[in-house]
Amino acid sequence: MLSNNNSNNLIIKSCLPIKINKVNNNSIILNLPENVQGNIQIQISINNPNLNKNNIDSIQTCARNPGFMEFQKLKKHVAESLNIPNSVQAAKIAGHVFKKIKNDNPEMDSVRVARKAIEEFDSNSIKYKKLI
Repeated sequence: MLSNNNSNNLIIKSCLPIKINKVNNNSIILNLPENVQGNIQIQISINNPNLNKNNIDSIQTCARNPGFMEFQKLKKHVAESLNIPNSVQAAKIAGHVFKKIKNDNPEMDSVRVARKAIEEFDSNSIKYKKLI
């Protein structure tokens, strides 16, 4: 999301970690990190001939959901342990382990569930390997 503040400077808001690559007269080129589906550039055209990096007040990013981020760590752990791609299959197995721990501990928050799921997976990796 782009917005102007009172000084006509630009504020860029994104839920992705972005970096300013280049600012030319009336366009901005933003880079997303490589772990976001390759190296992606976004070009934004703005009707402001005086636009430069000094006109951009801030880049604000959203806070990540901690439970989601822990689940991503669980999924990566599963993928690396089973030597499979960190994709759908790893997500299914991680989800299966996560669900088991959540069902056994309904009072636990998702961050703690994901951490405990790693322990469960490590203790019973042969059982979960059969899900491949």
